[in-house]
Amino acid sequence: MAEKPKNVHFRSERMQERRKSLNMKQGELAEFLGITQDQISRYERGNVVPSADVLARITHALQTNANYLLGLSDNPNPGPLSDMTHAEIELINLLRGLDPATHRQFVDAIKALRAAWDGSHTDT
Repeated sequence: MAEKPKNVHFRSERMQERRKSLNMKQGELAEFLGITQDQISRYERGNVVPSADVLARITHALQTNANYLLGLSDNPNPGPLSDMTHAEIELINLLRGLDPATHRQFVDAIKALRAAWDGSHTDT
C-alpha cells in the first residue's frame, strides 16, 4: 500500500528563519532574486506563495532545499552548498552566465585581485 502523501504547503516561517540565520536582509534577498522587498515580505508573512521558479531561486539564495521550505523535510541543508556564503553564491551565479572564455578571464581576474589583496595586507 502506498504511503499517504504529506500536506504540502509553503512554510513562510522557514523562509524567514533561514534568511535571518544567514544574516541576510529582505532587501538583499530581493536584489539577489530580482524581485521587490515587498514581495519577499509577502512571502514571509504567508500572504503569497512563490511560483515554482521563484521557489527554486529562493532555495538557492537561502542555501536550502524545496523540501524544507515545503515542509516535506526538517533538514534545511541542501548538501555541499550549505556552507557557502551569500557572496560565494553570488560569484557562482555570475560565473554561470559567462561563456567559457570569459569564465576563465573572470577566474583569473579574481585570482589576481586576491593576490593583490594578500600582498597589500601582509605584516611588514
